[in-house]
Amino acid sequence: MREKTAIIGCAILALACCSIAAAQDFGWRDSSGKLTPDTDARKTANGFAGWLLTTSDPDWEAKWNTPEHETPSFSGASSLRKGETVYTLIFIVNPKPDAKGEANVSCDLKVTRPDGTASIDEKNVECLKGALPGSPYNMRLAAPVLGCVGEPADPVGTWRVDVTLRDVPRGVTMDLHTSFELIDGAEAKASSAR
Repeated sequence: MREKTAIIGCAILALACCSIAAAQDFGWRDSSGKLTPDTDARKTANGFAGWLLTTSDPDWEAKWNTPEHETPSFSGASSLRKGETVYTLIFIVNPKPDAKGEANVSCDLKVTRPDGTASIDEKNVECLKGALPGSPYNMRLAAPVLGCVGEPADPVGTWRVDVTLRDVPRGVTMDLHTSFELIDGAEAKASSAR
């Protein structure tokens, strides 16, 4: 599988009811505003939150860069056919500013093939660094975006994506996991994610 890591600016999305709530009820919320339990791909810890979303949207970046008052909608992807591409986006909420008022979130990135070998294995990658304009509860897109293309020689089966987020000033580490199926000739399944 050919990997592409795109570096993009830390765009900011206005807080939506399906994202994060402030104050003592900090956590991921559903579309009706109710707190939802953590999942392997979406967690909160000590006021810090992270989410992995795999999408098949080739225009994910244009969708993300919508005006702040609009909430982008991504098509979630759980599988792809050979020749297709999926992108795993890393979202971060409420990183603690350091003494200079800047975020410092690093991450480890690993993509594992169905046979257990690593396709990507990078440590201490800069995920989010710098000034934090706007509310700390705005959802921010991390700098690395993992793009995976199903190549003809790639093994079919489950490809696992593991990301460890470290909010350095807060001293919090969070392990996030997701996966997708590489299938040969069958239709890829898609789900809606917001």
